[in-house]
Amino acid sequence: MKARLITSCVAIGGAFLAFAASAAPVITRVNFFTDVLGPSATFAVPAGSYLHLDTTAVSPYLPAQVSATATYSLDPGIVRSLTFYTGPIFAEKNFDRFLTNLSLTSAWNLRVTDPSGPTDGVFDAIADPEFLPLVLNLHVVQDGTTPLVAWDLPDLSAFDADRIRVRVTDASSGLQIFQSENLPVSATSYMIPDGVLDIGGSYEFRVMLDDLTGAFGEPFRTLENRSNTFTGAVSIVPEPGTLALLGLGIVALAALRRRTQ
Repeated sequence: MKARLITSCVAIGGAFLAFAASAAPVITRVNFFTDVLGPSATFAVPAGSYLHLDTTAVSPYLPAQVSATATYSLDPGIVRSLTFYTGPIFAEKNFDRFLTNLSLTSAWNLRVTDPSGPTDGVFDAIADPEFLPLVLNLHVVQDGTTPLVAWDLPDLSAFDADRIRVRVTDASSGLQIFQSENLPVSATSYMIPDGVLDIGGSYEFRVMLDDLTGAFGEPFRTLENRSNTFTGAVSIVPEPGTLALLGLGIVALAALRRRTQ
């Protein structure tokens, strides 16, 4: 009986794996938006204004076995391959492409392919493209592993910004390791929570102004326009109080050693 149960479980598991391997990739996210980038110490794309195609797909295959391409709806001769990227804050398989031709704001046809076959999707046109300004005076107020990231807001009266988010990139690996919750567009600071940073580590902090499609409360709001301001690499040092305690400890140890000699 036990052997029969084990055999049945193995058979069911094998059937599930065979089904998973035969299923085409599933596209779970598509974003097409304007993207303004400030100078960065870690980001691979140079500062400037871009159009950004960005998608996520689920596939049982390795990233090297999955590809994504985008074809411009108004000209099938314009085809762009998308690049795989990963990181702790991203799920599944992510692909994107930065476009320097800023006139290509109409829809793009998406195709994600793995060994089981292709899946098609659409990057909807950017309905109201605008290039959001960067935040101003971005800086980090050191306080050990929970620094305060602060900035000034530009004049946003002519723009439709909806939220602010803060990201952290590990400068040594280039991986984006943390993203804040959605902040109101009036926010001018954010404290990095405990557990994200390590003393002695080097990180780059990034503030993103986001304009979302649709109205608040709609279930599938997506990015329409974004700007990204970077701090440059910042080394995390102990809090001043910690350094003082460490210094006192060293002095005490030295005094104790002299007494015992």
